[in-house]
Amino acid sequence: MMMFKSELYKLKKSKAFWVSILIVVLFAFGLAFAFSENASDVDATTEQLSMTAVDLMDFSYGIPALSIVAAIFTSIFVSSEFQYGTMKNYISKGASRTSVFIVKLLVSYLAVTIIFIALNTTLYVLGSILIGYSTIAIMDLMSMLFVTWLLFMAYTTLFVAVGFSARNSASVISINICIVVLVPVLLTVISFLLSSYGVTVTSLSLEGTINAVMSVPLETNILFTGCITAASYVILSVSGGLFHFKKVDVK
Repeated sequence: MMMFKSELYKLKKSKAFWVSILIVVLFAFGLAFAFSENASDVDATTEQLSMTAVDLMDFSYGIPALSIVAAIFTSIFVSSEFQYGTMKNYISKGASRTSVFIVKLLVSYLAVTIIFIALNTTLYVLGSILIGYSTIAIMDLMSMLFVTWLLFMAYTTLFVAVGFSARNSASVISINICIVVLVPVLLTVISFLLSSYGVTVTSLSLEGTINAVMSVPLETNILFTGCITAASYVILSVSGGLFHFKKVDVK
């Protein structure tokens, strides 16, 4: 419990955390005003004029802004423990490596959840004011956001696991950004090369699954796929991260 309180205090004092919230809110403002200007243009198409707040949210996930912000924040939040020697202090005081990993993961979940809420609340409120209210059923929207949140928790788990493995801040940030930006592209290329054999691997991408889940109209089957993908990433990331953390020395 004391370790958890300590991590919450670090989160509260973390400049990276507050800057991350500010970045996603500014991103939402910029996107909402850009959409509003586009819709008010005299040459706007019927499709542009009929866009709503949910379309704005859908479009925002085509840009991996939240994923990159979450990757950078989590990388800093985890790797700083090794950089400043805090992790060594935890271990030397008798804390189990499993408990250290889990506490750090839970606080990272909380941080990314707050950032996630900040982005989506800003997008929905501004989108409703500047563009138009959505006709999508509230339960459908909540289902889409819930599964998307699960996928971001899976992302966070992977980022934390990388942080506990690579440790160096620059290395962790680089690897996690590559996971967000390059892995989806690589999987798309592989799927294209294997398309003649009827094989696709794009569903293995968290980013691709997030985009699919937030697409309008809602497809129920993609929600199930999103849940399975999220659970798979969490299990594999926790297993791999803990296994590596328990095998190496903490300096």
